[in-house]
Amino acid sequence: MIPPDIAKEMAKFYKIKVYTIGVGSEREVDELVQTPYGNTTARKKLEFNEPLLKDIAVQTGGQYFHATDENTLKNIYASINKLEKTKIKVTAIDRFTEEFLPWLLIAIGLLLIEAILRYTAFKKFP
Repeated sequence: MIPPDIAKEMAKFYKIKVYTIGVGSEREVDELVQTPYGNTTARKKLEFNEPLLKDIAVQTGGQYFHATDENTLKNIYASINKLEKTKIKVTAIDRFTEEFLPWLLIAIGLLLIEAILRYTAFKKFP
């Protein structure tokens, strides 16, 4: 895994805009936790490093978004898709080898043997 500061510097070097999304809220949610006595629910805060996400977005020329629920997240994805499109030119190189040459040589050899045998050992007499 690449540390965030190195990833941020790489994105800046290659001029890649990073759009960060913080998912969570200040409220607590119930989480199912396995204990030796069975499953139980525990209250847990959905925490994330918001200053780091904001810093990455600002430093790379992107934007930070905060999603608190599923609908907000869908709206964020839709707005990111509208922001900008980048055309990528892809060059594909196909490498292949011709493997018919040995079979061609064998076929020509068999035709030559057949022609020689037809006019020598298997010659028809009138």
